[in-house]
Amino acid sequence: MKIFLCAYSFPPISGPQSLRWLKLIKYISKRWNVDVLTINPAKGYGRYSADLLKEVPSNVRIFRTYPGIMHRIVYSRYRNSSSIRYQKLKNSKEERILRKIYRAVLHIFIPDRMVEWLPFALREGKKLLNENKYRLIISSAFPFSSHIVAFFLKRWSSLPWIADYGDPWALCSSSPLDRKIEEILVRSMDRIIVTTEETRRGYLSCYPLSENKVIVIPQGFEEELYDRIKPITSDNFMIVFTGNLSYSARGPERLFDALTMIKEDFKMVITGYPSPNVVDYIKKIGINEKVEFTGFIPQEEVIALQKGASVLVSFGWKGGYQVPGKIFEYMAARRPILHITYDEKDIAAKIIKNYNKGIVVENDPISIYEGIEKLYSLWKRDEYEETFDLSLDDFLDEFSWKKLGERLERVIEDVLVS
Repeated sequence: MKIFLCAYSFPPISGPQSLRWLKLIKYISKRWNVDVLTINPAKGYGRYSADLLKEVPSNVRIFRTYPGIMHRIVYSRYRNSSSIRYQKLKNSKEERILRKIYRAVLHIFIPDRMVEWLPFALREGKKLLNENKYRLIISSAFPFSSHIVAFFLKRWSSLPWIADYGDPWALCSSSPLDRKIEEILVRSMDRIIVTTEETRRGYLSCYPLSENKVIVIPQGFEEELYDRIKPITSDNFMIVFTGNLSYSARGPERLFDALTMIKEDFKMVITGYPSPNVVDYIKKIGINEKVEFTGFIPQEEVIALQKGASVLVSFGWKGGYQVPGKIFEYMAARRPILHITYDEKDIAAKIIKNYNKGIVVENDPISIYEGIEKLYSLWKRDEYEETFDLSLDDFLDEFSWKKLGERLERVIEDVLVS
């Protein structure tokens, strides 16, 4: 029996939704053969990691299509490099013009800029439907364009459709058009998977859906990886953030302001791609010698940094629907978390408090500074273990990918027999 997975984000792309389905597919592919429809990403793509392809099970077939002209224009401009670490764009006049054009037209792409993949995905998807006997369609978002592709595949095939949301769509959008498009799509979905109970309640209140149609399968962590990988440690107090850091509503500038107040010896390590504004701000306030940007590094190196950190930094989400996937990775690393929250609805803040995994602070320099000073004092006195619960016992059964894969299997079985 075959399952058709439609996922724009899939290895060799490394990102939250890509890694989510890389982990989940390991479990469902033990019972079902899976065909994946995805893009053929440019090797200059910011999260390109060919090593991830080694983890894809052998009975999973991957069908790649052209991602669209804007993707090729933007990411083919990166310098070729055998390293997957940070690669800078050539700063020629041509490059600057292309980037300005790209930013100028972003707003016309609905529901997201990946919608340019639609014609190529639909052509290949229809061909696969004609050549194979599938029992089920699954789509993975973000990007939400994957759901639009799956909507048409369902209309052409009448197959049941499970839509997986890494993040909610119209609940977090002010666009009436987004709401209208999603309303049409959810009517055709046989099951909707979301990552938090709050998002589930949001969808049930937003659309006329039955209770059993929306299921929660949160983000998780791979227990075996965190057990196997050895930490990268430092003699200094090491503050670590893993992920892409940019200016936004969740911007990091207040954290950096707090770092200027710290008198003790420390260093901060940031993985992923920081926006140029972040780098410029760090230089402006004079802490650039204390901050190390690793660029994009393999998953195992990220885990090693997480496990060796003196403190792990996370930023919350406003609105009470989303949880950063790295929260579960941070807990699996068994290091205390400094979580910066933006409102009282922050789900991640509640998780950290409930499980006693670290300190939650408001997004202002004084609160952040006081949180870091408290953690530094505990680190200096070697009192982490007696202050925080850094074990996995309380949430292993709830957030390990093995358990989440079993939960997905039950959803699939339920859809197939209904």
